[in-house]
Amino acid sequence: TYYGFNTIEQDKKFRLVDYELVKRDILNSLMIKQGEKPGNPSYGTSIWNIVFEPQTDDVMRDIKQELTRTIEQDPRVRLDRINVYPEENGVLTELEVTVLPTTEQQRLTLFFDQNSQAVELR
Repeated sequence: TYYGFNTIEQDKKFRLVDYELVKRDILNSLMIKQGEKPGNPSYGTSIWNIVFEPQTDDVMRDIKQELTRTIEQDPRVRLDRINVYPEENGVLTELEVTVLPTTEQQRLTLFFDQNSQAVELR
């Protein structure tokens, strides 16, 4: 069991466990630009440099590779499947992950919004 806390969009209950904690940590890593975290320059993602490019097949492939690289930095998670879809104002992604040591797959649907420059959980 993994234990942690979160103050984002929380009123009173700050404690998170297992999948909810891992999900929040994935979202955090996708909001931090690679190189911004002191002492850990490989943490974070460069996806925000890619999302604003024209939505060609090559760009979708690059987004998929960057998501894979970013998520695989977390040893608690195994990325099982990833789909990337271009949308009018951003990129929609569907991820299937397994929080180790369990074998239960979880679906994580994320939207990278070009307008707000944020990743939204759907």
